[in-house]
Amino acid sequence: MQIYAIPLLFTGIIAIALAIFSYRYPSPYKVYFVFLMLAIADWSFGYAMELASIEPTAKLFWTKIQYFGIVSAPIIWLAIVLQYIGRGKLITKRNLILLSIIPAITILLVWTNDMHHLIWRDIKLIQKPFLLLDFTYGSWAEVHTVYAYVIVLLATFWLIHTFINSYHIYRKQAGTLMIASFAPLIGNALYVFDFSDIDLTPFGFLISGIAIAWSFLRFHLLDVMPIARNALIENMRDGVIALNKYCHIISANPSAQKIIGYDKIGKSIDELTHIHPKLADYCHNAQEMHEEITLQNGKNYEMHLTPLYDGYNNLIGYLLILHDITERKKAEEELRKAYEKIEKALEREKEFKLKTAHYFLNKLARNPLPLGWG
Repeated sequence: MQIYAIPLLFTGIIAIALAIFSYRYPSPYKVYFVFLMLAIADWSFGYAMELASIEPTAKLFWTKIQYFGIVSAPIIWLAIVLQYIGRGKLITKRNLILLSIIPAITILLVWTNDMHHLIWRDIKLIQKPFLLLDFTYGSWAEVHTVYAYVIVLLATFWLIHTFINSYHIYRKQAGTLMIASFAPLIGNALYVFDFSDIDLTPFGFLISGIAIAWSFLRFHLLDVMPIARNALIENMRDGVIALNKYCHIISANPSAQKIIGYDKIGKSIDELTHIHPKLADYCHNAQEMHEEITLQNGKNYEMHLTPLYDGYNNLIGYLLILHDITERKKAEEELRKAYEKIEKALEREKEFKLKTAHYFLNKLARNPLPLGWG
């Protein structure tokens, strides 16, 4: 076996392991990551077998096998990005069918290339550091290459836009996905422009998979899209806290951090028992909560915990809003005291009138007017 095939075999094995890991991971979006890893595994194993084979016919067969992963990886990657940026509703059956038209045609043309040569116009066996197939690509191969680049670049553009407009921890998430997006592009560019004798794209996608898997553990990346990121702006007076589906604090604006503390990002809602003893219970049971609370600093807040769902009714996290009602409570208290004063004044006035009436009635009873007076 060619020594260059060994790293590709390891790439395929790691991709399979990541697919198994993500399948067992409780995420509503895991299916896209599983399919991406399977596409990478197909690409890597197929490429490894191509390099390891000696006969041109066998090499060409394994090249064709790779195309199942080659044509599907960009579309799956786009689906992952769309889910992340909150545009999951665009991933409809209709749109997936439309996106799959060119890849499906490419697969058909790959396996029938001898009839039309639209994928490869000429195939030669050359000796470099190892035996390689040297392809002269046909017109449809160029169509597919441009299409794949457009798909990946579109996903990358959305990630850059999300990175620029994200708040705090979401920039780390978006940055991780940007690394994952650029890695296969760089690997493919090195191969296309003859900087490498072997296609480095599978290795690039492996880097993507590892980056995403790391984000699973670090940020719960696919559990939480950028929850309410437009609401988490620095000058908001209300405290706004975003939590993932496991009730871990993902982000908090400055107002919220003043309330809960500056070291709570990434920690469980169980750390917020000082706000309300039953807050964690409501979160873990995916229940809405609306309470008025008074904290140790003497301030009053209207607290509202709301579960968040995606377009498929999957729980993706929670939004906890702490609205400062201290001034309102003070005004209500002053109004209550004023009302009590008025009530007491009215009570005193009533009591005075009763006493006055009682006094005159008693006096009249003791000194009645003489008959015929007038």
